[in-house]
Amino acid sequence: MASYKWLFHSARYPVKPSDTAEKFDPQSNNHIIVLRKNHIFVVPLADASGREFSAPEIEAQLNNIISHAGSQTHSTPIGALTGDNRDFWTDARAALVSASPSGKNAQLLKKIDGAMIVLALDDTKPITREDISWGTWVGDGRNRWYDKHQRTFLRPTLCFLLCGPQPEFSSLQ
Repeated sequence: MASYKWLFHSARYPVKPSDTAEKFDPQSNNHIIVLRKNHIFVVPLADASGREFSAPEIEAQLNNIISHAGSQTHSTPIGALTGDNRDFWTDARAALVSASPSGKNAQLLKKIDGAMIVLALDDTKPITREDISWGTWVGDGRNRWYDKHQRTFLRPTLCFLLCGPQPEFSSLQ
């Protein structure tokens, strides 16, 4: 039960010799991260006054992301680094931060880390249970952010919620 506090607004950090984790304040991190075709989008869950967006408003934001991402996959899948060897990802994350003297990369990584969840919007259309399992757990490994403790993957007709080692499946129509 103690692990439930790590389901939302938390992230693990690659550190040598062992990863660390951080919990973020939901009030100041009221957003999700959406991954679409290796693009990273920050989606607020409330407006500036604190009014939470309705389901149709969030759906409209997701549809805008799908349109904006277009049909071309971004050539640099940064999220894939989170699935690599942890020492390699430690060095790569440090390189990403230092590559941006303005601090923009560090700010974006902090936005990803503090997000409620990461939502990966995939184009795949799994048929078999093996396709569903493979797509849910890793996909192609590129359109993912493995340092978040909860990841959700949407396909045209199915929604998969994955948290920890046991996936939970529910159908959306």
